[in-house]
Amino acid sequence: MRRTWMLLFLAACSDYHLASKPDPVVVPSTETGAIGDTAETTPTTPTTPPPEHSATPVVHTGTVPWTCDDVTLPVLAFRGSPTFTQRSDPTDGQGRVFWNPAADTGSYTAVTLPDTATPPGSDRAYVATFTLTDIPLNLSLELQSDDGVWVWLNGTAVGHWGGAWQQEGCVNENANCLVTTVVPPIDVTSLLVPGTNTLAARVSNSVENNFFEIIPRCIEPL
Repeated sequence: MRRTWMLLFLAACSDYHLASKPDPVVVPSTETGAIGDTAETTPTTPTTPPPEHSATPVVHTGTVPWTCDDVTLPVLAFRGSPTFTQRSDPTDGQGRVFWNPAADTGSYTAVTLPDTATPPGSDRAYVATFTLTDIPLNLSLELQSDDGVWVWLNGTAVGHWGGAWQQEGCVNENANCLVTTVVPPIDVTSLLVPGTNTLAARVSNSVENNFFEIIPRCIEPL
């Protein structure tokens, strides 16, 4: 009996001490992202991007973009030879063909383009010299002729268009020709040189109307 009372006494004391202790207090953590912190945080956007997010600088590779507003075209003042009927190109007293920059074309007279003064069955040669301080970004030639036309720049053949010698065939010219060849402006920039340049042409007029004109143009890159 005494043993039973002793056990009951100890149990009562034990419950008393446990009940008298205060409950533990849990202090919330103030550290962002700590366990138990479920509040979302709003990211702060910097007013100045860090260097690694700065805009990539533009690096030009190749030719810097340009437009025809940057181009000054030369003024072409042509002089024409007396008309002739031979198939070969006219030459000077030294045997140099008229399109040779060294040829003497002092006997040629000034012409106003378009020139329509070559009679049927005849040809005429034309020469224009112009000076360039700098090579333009583009120089293209727009051609019009009745009939065939041959063009040289600084002694180099640019090409032949339209009819052959004393054969009908116009170039970009609405003159009721039996055949008209449409030729876009021809880029001759690569043939230019600093200093004096010589542009030469020959037109063969086989029948009826005659027409010749070269207009300097600038063609912008695609």
